Amino acid sequence: MCIKDRRAWTDYGTWNGINLDNVAEWQSDFQYYGGAKVWGTDGKVYIAKTEIQTVTSCENNKPVTGEFWDDYWGSPSLSYSHGRDIVEGTDGKKYYCRTLHTSDTVNRPVSGGSWAGKWGLVNDYSSSTTYPNGTSVHYDGYIVRSRYIYTGANVGHTPDVHNSQCHYDYWWEVLDNHTFKNWSSNTLFATAGTSRVLGTDGNGYKCIKVHAPFSNNRPVTGENWAEYWELESTPNVPEVDANWKEYWAKIKCSLPVQEGVFFTNHDAEFNVGVWGRVVVSSNLPEVQYWEEGRGYNVGDMVRGTDGLVYACEISHTSEFDNAPITGKNWDDYWIKAECSQ
Repeated sequence: MCIKDRRAWTDYGTWNGINLDNVAEWQSDFQYYGGAKVWGTDGKVYIAKTEIQTVTSCENNKPVTGEFWDDYWGSPSLSYSHGRDIVEGTDGKKYYCRTLHTSDTVNRPVSGGSWAGKWGLVNDYSSSTTYPNGTSVHYDGYIVRSRYIYTGANVGHTPDVHNSQCHYDYWWEVLDNHTFKNWSSNTLFATAGTSRVLGTDGNGYKCIKVHAPFSNNRPVTGENWAEYWELESTPNVPEVDANWKEYWAKIKCSLPVQEGVFFTNHDAEFNVGVWGRVVVSSNLPEVQYWEEGRGYNVGDMVRGTDGLVYACEISHTSEFDNAPITGKNWDDYWIKAECSQ
């Protein structure tokens, strides 16, 4: 059972980037192949375009002072992002970034003449509205998404965004791949998802600023890494890593199961409970049997092939290899909900 905000360890990928020690000084009358990296006259890195197999350098194609330099050279891709940016428009409403762009007064929401192509409206949460499963809204400085599948049942259930343990409740989940900012001119606004990588120290890091990957911003050996990344998680595989108990607790009868909605007694009967600030109805479905091809999130509860209840540890799409308890890899994804003190 999750007791602290965490990510599935598989969310942290391997850092890939450009070693600045391998970037060469630009030379005149030199044959460069696609993918070659050089320093421009502005002190930035430029890459020879791959669609041009070779280019013989001259003053006309020197980056960035040559008249035709951008026909042959390009900037490294901004491959790491801090998530979709959210800003407040001049009308006081929240807007999400539609496309990566550098801001200008003409695209400021909603006073700019061309803002609609760059920004989209984020609706505010309303306690009188029914939200279908998957609907995203703004509530109290967070973007939340409805996760309750029964039509009409989430009316009036306020998102529990300030829970200090896990960023979800029975009806809503907090989407952490959004960043709230103040709009300002000449600012790079992003729309991609939040990048996560393993640092050279083995810990998990989350991107906090969109950037091109250079060795001087690699966590944690790059001299400027702290400007672009923040520590998010340390290894926490239950019963494997040293500090796993900071993140996990075994589910027992005295603890809530099915994301805090049900409590179990010694007879394995399900009783109605309270989780966070959400009081649940007595008219709730029982824990269902595991199904193939279904998306399960951390905290979801199912009955295994043995009829016992299991809690999801890592979000995944189910397949026979991870079925509790007959799948050969089932215990990588599930943990038994133990009814013993």
